[in-house]
Amino acid sequence: MLHRVADPLSSPRGAWTTRTRRLAAALLGLAALSAVGACHDDQGPQYVDFACLDAGRCECRMNTDCRFGQACLDGVCVAVIPGDTVEPDTSTPDTRDATTSEVDAGPTTGEFLWPCEADSECNSGKCLPTDAGMICTKRCIEECPEGFQCRGLTGTVGTVDFFCVPDRDRLCEPCATDGACPGVDNLCVGSADSATCGRDCRTESCPDGYTCEDVTSIDGVASRQCRPTSGVCQCTLDQVGADVPCSVENEHGVCFGTQVCLEGSQLGPCTARTPAGEVCDGLDNDCNGFVDDGIPPGVCERENDLGKCTGQLLCVADAGEVCTAQVPSVETCDGRDNDCDGSVDEDFRDADGRYDQLDHCGQCNKTCRGTLPNAEDTACDTSSGTATCVVVTCKPGFVLGDGVCVRPPDLLCEPCTSDAACGGPRDHCLAVDPTDTRSFCGRDCGAGNIYGADCPTGYNCQTITTAGGDAQQCVPSNNSCDCGADNVGQVRPCTQQNQFGTCFGLATCDVDQGFASCTARTPAAETCNNQDDDCDGLTDEGLGGATCLRTNAFGSCPGVQLCDGTTGSLVCAGPDAAEEVCNGVDDDCDGETDEP
Repeated sequence: MLHRVADPLSSPRGAWTTRTRRLAAALLGLAALSAVGACHDDQGPQYVDFACLDAGRCECRMNTDCRFGQACLDGVCVAVIPGDTVEPDTSTPDTRDATTSEVDAGPTTGEFLWPCEADSECNSGKCLPTDAGMICTKRCIEECPEGFQCRGLTGTVGTVDFFCVPDRDRLCEPCATDGACPGVDNLCVGSADSATCGRDCRTESCPDGYTCEDVTSIDGVASRQCRPTSGVCQCTLDQVGADVPCSVENEHGVCFGTQVCLEGSQLGPCTARTPAGEVCDGLDNDCNGFVDDGIPPGVCERENDLGKCTGQLLCVADAGEVCTAQVPSVETCDGRDNDCDGSVDEDFRDADGRYDQLDHCGQCNKTCRGTLPNAEDTACDTSSGTATCVVVTCKPGFVLGDGVCVRPPDLLCEPCTSDAACGGPRDHCLAVDPTDTRSFCGRDCGAGNIYGADCPTGYNCQTITTAGGDAQQCVPSNNSCDCGADNVGQVRPCTQQNQFGTCFGLATCDVDQGFASCTARTPAAETCNNQDDDCDGLTDEGLGGATCLRTNAFGSCPGVQLCDGTTGSLVCAGPDAAEEVCNGVDDDCDGETDEP
């Protein structure tokens, strides 16, 4: 995206300097080339001082002579910021007394000039080496405080950030304009074909071999600058013992230093170190002013008896090289490839990828144990194509009906015409009174019967011969299912029925009232209370199921409302959000995986 360059006529300060206008134009050129691939522009803006070009002293001739993030301005490579707005400085000049407490307070924690040891200690994210030690720097657009210059840092993904970095001493180096000499008040002095950088000496003394002189710069600025005592910037007899700038340059960059003038116009060894490719060692190997910058991620592995995991090898300022690969571990059901074999939860799935384990049915950690009401044993069944928890056997007193365990109706002594009309699977329709043409339901009282109790009051457990063989059944002690004088105190099943369902109980024989005082409760709508309100054999069924959110300090994860019968309330069941870590999982449930 190409950003706006401010109209100098609309600027509160009236107009821009020539150098700023040129920099803005150079910025437009770099921004345009950024839009077509972030490559250098062979035909980009060229600001050439032909005098320096003819003299062979220009640092650059066109943009391609400069590093990425710089433009060629009057023969000098100047840092610019592709993609950022170039605006004039509209701030009000600082007219405070230099003796105020704010000036004396010094840098604040993490701000510009604050002493540091690692990038993480600086608000700008950059801790830079200087002659006085490591300090925090700050971001910049063009201008930096005296003694610093705005330099671009290219990241691993091609982005460019700009920071204030310490000036390198260019005293006595060739220049074409004042802007080529780092430092606000350092000027380019001399004739057009032999100009060199001076150094402001109005407040500081000059180094050995230099004197402070009144000069007028190439750009017409009058000031006092350090100039070589001999009058020329070269190692002469007059400069023996003085330091002169030097540099070592190769394909990795340029490192600057000094060398001593010796007798016989000879120079001592250059103190600049040899530029090298940047490596993760806490040093500025390529001398671009930044430590451990632009190092692309490498590949690393962690291996043990369980497998081998691959990750990125990153250069982290405080920790050096850090491998993001996870440690191989035993495969668990958690949606992750714990042992890094390329498969997720493979020990808990069938050949078709369905979770078919009793404790992981259909998904991880969805157990079938204790989830089906009144079931004794359960299993995870995939025969329908979908993993589903099913009943294998029911608890005593319950029978399997339509896939669920329900309590059968107790129809003891109810009129019947066949065994099918009676409640339990081993209950029989009996002629309890040989003199009565009617038949009534008996009730199973044999070993392992579903009722799990002896016959009720007024009944005996007798062996009855049936078409299928002998069966043990509860029958009336007086062979009558009618309520009469001989049956007082005898009980038989009764029901309470309404729109919600049918509840079963027992009625007791009374001479005056017959079978009365039914103990069955009145059916009601099912609520979350750990009871079978509608008497259908299921507890708290059909409740919940709505989506919900489980929220904590890390985020909100989706869940499902379930009934907690012990508390009598609906609860949101699901995973909890956690701090995002590098594991291929959306830990904080924000829809992104492994984001910073």
